[in-house]
Amino acid sequence: QKLCWFVTCDSPTNLQLEFNYFYLDDVYDFVSVIEYNGSAHSNTASYSGRTIPPSSSMNMVNSQSGYLITFYSDNYFYRDGFFLSFQCATSNFTKEHFDGYCPFGVTATGSGTVTHGQPYGNNQKFCWFLTCDSPTTLELRFTSFLTHSQDFLRVIEFDGSVHSTPTSYSGSHLPSNREMEMANSQAGYLLVFQSDNLKRMVGFSLDFQCGDTEPSTPAPSETTTDDHFKGYCNRGGNIVSGSGTLSHGQPYYEDEYVCWFVTCDSTTSLQLTFNSLITEVYFDFLHVIEYDGSTHSNTISYSGRWNSHSLISHSRTMNMANNQSGYLILFQSDDIVNMVGFSLDFQCGDAEPSAPAPSELTDGHFKGLCDMGGTTVTGSGTVSHGQPYYGNQYLCWFVTCESKDYLELNFKSLLT
Repeated sequence: QKLCWFVTCDSPTNLQLEFNYFYLDDVYDFVSVIEYNGSAHSNTASYSGRTIPPSSSMNMVNSQSGYLITFYSDNYFYRDGFFLSFQCATSNFTKEHFDGYCPFGVTATGSGTVTHGQPYGNNQKFCWFLTCDSPTTLELRFTSFLTHSQDFLRVIEFDGSVHSTPTSYSGSHLPSNREMEMANSQAGYLLVFQSDNLKRMVGFSLDFQCGDTEPSTPAPSETTTDDHFKGYCNRGGNIVSGSGTLSHGQPYYEDEYVCWFVTCDSTTSLQLTFNSLITEVYFDFLHVIEYDGSTHSNTISYSGRWNSHSLISHSRTMNMANNQSGYLILFQSDDIVNMVGFSLDFQCGDAEPSAPAPSELTDGHFKGLCDMGGTTVTGSGTVSHGQPYYGNQYLCWFVTCESKDYLELNFKSLLT
């Protein structure tokens, strides 16, 4: 690809650029930023890789001035690309609430929701300033929060002239609500989110409310249907109830973000028991989150290869506070390696577990790892596959003996 953009303003002013996200194939794919003064190009800067380029600013000498942005990629590796913001600043433009943290960002007034991620990307930096039309109380209420330990949301109070010491949030703990008394109409909360170049996680969601603004009343369907997904899975998901098995993958795909809500038809105990879990360690995650009908809590994230003994110790049980309670299950994968996935059983305390049909009893050795079945071989022999094998294959064998005996495996060749 070779693409070009020209960024300018309607009249001569200060023009600012800020990269919020950047991920290109290092050395081979480039973004170039070039100044143009209306007659000549100058000060070309080229960027590649995963490091966010620095902010840029120019004073336009005429209405033909601006920045020329060019993008070039080769024919090999695909990457996420880039995202940049630009701002024309007139002489009466005020951005004091962003000074020292962000060249500029999104300003929101009144009441609403700020959601970022699901999932967010690597090497991101985004800024928001939340304020009210007149001096009043301004409240923040977090509805979801799940980031990598090295990715931070910083919340900073601004009194109209000075920023307070930032409070940084990271991890899976839902931050406490915050409230400030605005000293003037320039006061508010500055939010700064920044991620590194390692893991991509869910992100965050929060509601903000001005004291003199009446909160909007949700329709009845909104209070009972999708609140268990809010902030974590805003695109929705699948709802399962009663007792059964939840299985995903074999194998799963790149760049997946899938959600389920597991609940019971009535107030009772709800138990989760893992059968299998194999994901790309540190990069693909299964998140299990409790929901009590109004608040999400007790997030536990799983990644990597878990043996059966470890999985048994991670079985979870909750006593449902009401019939809106349950477990939110969220699976996310990155854009590189796909692996087996996961399988778990869920059981409501007042529901009898369904008895498997006789034919299903013979396939327990495939459950959770090879739900599509496989080949069973008994006795002595050879299992051979490939020479060569094909792409997108997922095959299973179960090797056993006809009676209790010593079973030995000897590898003769392995080249993948």
